[in-house]
Amino acid sequence: MYSLDPQDSGSDSDPSPDIQFFHTIDTQHTADTEAFVNIDIVCPQKSGQHCLRLKVDTGASGNTLPLRILQNMYGGSWRSELSPTLTQLKAYNGTEIRCVGTIDLLCQYKGSKWADQTFYVVDVQGPAILGLPGCKAMVIVTINEVRSTIPYMRPIEGVHNLKRKYPTQFDTIGNFQGKATLHLKENAKPTINPPRKCSVHLRDKIKTELNNMEGNGIIRHVEHHTDWCSSMTTAVKKDGSLRLCLDPKRLNDALKRCPHKTPTLEEVNPTFAGARYSMLDAKAGYWSVHFAEESQELTTFRTPFGRYCFQRLPFGLCVSQDVFQQHMNRIISGCMHRG
Repeated sequence: MYSLDPQDSGSDSDPSPDIQFFHTIDTQHTADTEAFVNIDIVCPQKSGQHCLRLKVDTGASGNTLPLRILQNMYGGSWRSELSPTLTQLKAYNGTEIRCVGTIDLLCQYKGSKWADQTFYVVDVQGPAILGLPGCKAMVIVTINEVRSTIPYMRPIEGVHNLKRKYPTQFDTIGNFQGKATLHLKENAKPTINPPRKCSVHLRDKIKTELNNMEGNGIIRHVEHHTDWCSSMTTAVKKDGSLRLCLDPKRLNDALKRCPHKTPTLEEVNPTFAGARYSMLDAKAGYWSVHFAEESQELTTFRTPFGRYCFQRLPFGLCVSQDVFQQHMNRIISGCMHRG
């Protein structure tokens, strides 16, 4: 590429010319890597139309005409057709390219409108060059703009903005598609476990949690006889609230388990290479899985306030992790192994 720099005239009052940029001005070219066009031109002080072969260079912001071509056009009177210029041409390696002036030619390509084009006359052995402005003026090159139909999505910065954009997806119980079914072994015998004692200071918290779970559709009250009834156990969470769980030892012994492999850290680590990722904690993730109605009463459990059964997948069952992982794998299957 060649840039056109103004010559130093030694005076600060000299006007500064526009800077033009050119790609290669040389004598080496091949049909596979370069494009040439023949255009019609009208030359000053010459009658009729003439043909000029030009190298198309969309990386150039101007046109060049080798001095030898100008001499062929005008013979010994070529100097009188030139206009002076303050522009100096240099290669990137600093080599100076002699520019002897400019000439304006009226140009046309295959019936396009006539365009008045300025050519820098240079003392080189390479071809004449037609830059991008000339290519556009004669419709040799058309620049098409491609617009994406995908709407722009502004990046989400921070958890607060994420929650504001998706307000129904936070601090709520998930809602996985499909329902889980418990399968009993053929020789399973129904068992009713005795009630467990409950600390007095936990009764109010247990009642509050039972009401919340029933209000959210996690459990429902059971008043009729059920063949299975487990004990209830509690776990204190980090925030001081209670988590109510089944203690279904006998039920677990009677359940058929279909193990589902959970990926280990060593298996998923390679997929994180060069990726950006965030960690999300599912709220009471097991409760996102609905129970089939015929399986609900198998999870009946005793409390100080009566019996309840789970309508969602409870903590404590031997199959809970397998069922939950199957759902999670289905949900994120489209996101894994993407480049």
